[in-house]
Amino acid sequence: AHVATSWNIRSLGRSNSGNQCFDNSNRLVGLVTTNALAYSGGAPVFKNGFLSYQVAGAHYLPDGATPVQGSYDLALRSETARCLYGFSKAPISGTISVVGSQGEKKIATTVLREKAGWLTLAAYGFTFSSPTIKVKLTQKR
Repeated sequence: AHVATSWNIRSLGRSNSGNQCFDNSNRLVGLVTTNALAYSGGAPVFKNGFLSYQVAGAHYLPDGATPVQGSYDLALRSETARCLYGFSKAPISGTISVVGSQGEKKIATTVLREKAGWLTLAAYGFTFSSPTIKVKLTQKR
């Protein structure tokens, strides 16, 4: 079965999130991409030490048998991540988890790296309904 593909790109402009780390309107502070049919309408929410982003989509492709494989990529300026967590200039590490609507952990391949002033995080291969991607960054003190 053929699956139609479309791209939707937009900028939040002045997000007025109430978080000084995100509300820099002079330059790009981050970028989120996902293949989800529905997703949070703004920046990931920073709460209780987690950057969380809600996604949703059909569980199966039109054939009714093949699970849809989800993808999520977040590129965040390293200085923005350090601002959020109060980190020093030391290297950042962390974990990415995909949590289902019932709190169950979804299996996903995750990637986290820091290079050239950007922190890139990704989760691939998870299945839909309406999971939340949760990022927890850490730094050795």
